[in-house]
Amino acid sequence: MILKKQSNDIHKPLFFLIGVYKEAFSEAILKEEFFEELSKDDKEDWKDKHGEDVMSYFNQSLVTKIGLPALKMLRFVPHFFFPLVSFCFLRCL
Repeated sequence: MILKKQSNDIHKPLFFLIGVYKEAFSEAILKEEFFEELSKDDKEDWKDKHGEDVMSYFNQSLVTKIGLPALKMLRFVPHFFFPLVSFCFLRCL
């Protein structure tokens, strides 16, 4: 598997991003059987439109569309909520 380099991925830990592959929904998507219902024409149309085959596209999308946004959210939560919780806690004293 080769991940495409994206400019906003420079500081993202690859270890956490590829953890999405261990999830049950990922395991289902990464099996060839998941795409066997698609006709050969559909697969060729997909490749023409997106520049890569269906399985490669979904493989990449697991990281870019699920893993990266989840990591961004997890990085946001402590920076947003912990100061807010600390502020509310101190005001209650």
